[in-house]
Amino acid sequence: LAEQIDAMNRERQQLVNEITEEAIQLVEQHYRDDRVLVVAKEGWNVGVIGIVASRLVEKFYRPTIVLSIDQEKGIAKGSARSIEGFDLFANLSNCRDILPHFGGHPMAAGMTLSFHDVEELRRRLNEAAEQQLTDEHFIPITHIDLCCSIPDVSL
Repeated sequence: LAEQIDAMNRERQQLVNEITEEAIQLVEQHYRDDRVLVVAKEGWNVGVIGIVASRLVEKFYRPTIVLSIDQEKGIAKGSARSIEGFDLFANLSNCRDILPHFGGHPMAAGMTLSFHDVEELRRRLNEAAEQQLTDEHFIPITHIDLCCSIPDVSL
């Protein structure tokens, strides 16, 4: 059983890495200057796109939405992660007319929308970010929980 779980975990990690690489390429080719990254592709596994969104935030330090498109159903389903200063839930709430299903909080969210509305979502969120975020917001913040000296640390 442990070997099966380990094999499944390795498959999941490989899937996350592949989707992350594809998403990074999309950002670098098309959305480099966007303040909010919205990347979407047919067939991405919806079970791991939250992890991919977190990785893109780590790399680009921008609010990020990763969407998997299902053309048969006509939907895009995804996960979002944010940065300090951009309230995802509030900004998604302003897009209710194109987001029939969404939920979350200021730093993370999930959503489903028509795949025809992905570009409109990207446009609106970038417009909102232009008003709400300054260049300083895109400087990563490091939170320090505890200061310690070298003698306090041991193996």
